[in-house]
Amino acid sequence: MTYKRLWMAIICLGLLIMPRSTAIAQDMSNRDLNGISPQNHKYIITTLGSAAVGAGLGFLLGGAKTGKLALIGGGAGSAWFLHSHRYALGNRGHKGLTCAPIA
Repeated sequence: MTYKRLWMAIICLGLLIMPRSTAIAQDMSNRDLNGISPQNHKYIITTLGSAAVGAGLGFLLGGAKTGKLALIGGGAGSAWFLHSHRYALGNRGHKGLTCAPIA
């Protein structure tokens, strides 16, 4: 039992130290953020956010409704976004509108 706790402590310590070592290795500059734009991920953020709202509502209502309302919320958010941004998916926009409520 003590070996198990020792290995668990070593692994946790290693996981805590690992991200810090790469962050300290270099200085931040404006070039690090090139190509990262929140405008490119609006569709995914809207869909995941509405799924999270649906899951939260399902959790508040209780029972086994959390997963079902998460799917309904994700589909509704996706359909809403695609209706208000017709050219968001390019040539696949009509397929997105068809598949959004299916989820």
